[in-house]
Amino acid sequence: MKFTIKHILLLLGPLLILGILFWLVINYSEPFKRQSSSAIEKGIVFLLTTEKKFDVGIILLIQKLNKICHDERLEELWKIKSAEENSNKKLFFELYNSSCRNQNISELLKEISFFSLLERITIKAMCCKNIDYNEVLKDINEVERDVRYNSIHLLHALSLMKEKGCYGNTLDPLMKELAKELIAAEDKDTKQEDFSIFCNNIAFLDVYCERALFLGYAGFPVKQEWIENILKCQKENGSWADSPHTTVLALGAIIQYTNTCK
Repeated sequence: MKFTIKHILLLLGPLLILGILFWLVINYSEPFKRQSSSAIEKGIVFLLTTEKKFDVGIILLIQKLNKICHDERLEELWKIKSAEENSNKKLFFELYNSSCRNQNISELLKEISFFSLLERITIKAMCCKNIDYNEVLKDINEVERDVRYNSIHLLHALSLMKEKGCYGNTLDPLMKELAKELIAAEDKDTKQEDFSIFCNNIAFLDVYCERALFLGYAGFPVKQEWIENILKCQKENGSWADSPHTTVLALGAIIQYTNTCK
């Protein structure tokens, strides 16, 4: 069989197409990676220099995200901030960093009335190896589902339980159900005609970043268009909405997508 120019073109055509596609991917993804890396660095600098108060949940998130970052600055930051925390909710730090073996969680929760339902579920998630699933399920069934707060934090608590190896695959159907609802909500908000007008709406931005962050933490895919919108909202000082809370949520979403802080 003789090879003609036509045969050669037929053979080279698919390779040429693959080469073009590869070139497009590289040239599209590299600027995005650089932008993400720069945004993370600027966000960390803001957290290191701001004098605004950090709430308990955000300090724990910094600790958790640093398991990906391995950044000495973040390591020092969460230790300093957790040492400063002197409220009753310091219990969160003690439980998060302990095995809970010596804690009678059920009795403890009866005595501490200021914990909300979702906070109680989160505490039980931290110490789930000491707690019967039916006790946890009772609280889960009391949560009023929504896509702007409760469902996000419930998914996070279930993720903690999975992380600690509790209850086998029992949690999977509910996690998938919650994720489906949250992804649909995130996609809907992503389709706003001009997303940048929401950058100063701290309530909206908190929810948008938090959904992406906890979906990623739970093992569900984070979409690049979500991260692109979040990147649009970073301010010149490295923050999101001049808030440590919103900034950590935004950084968390980006880091869950890139799986690196570099």
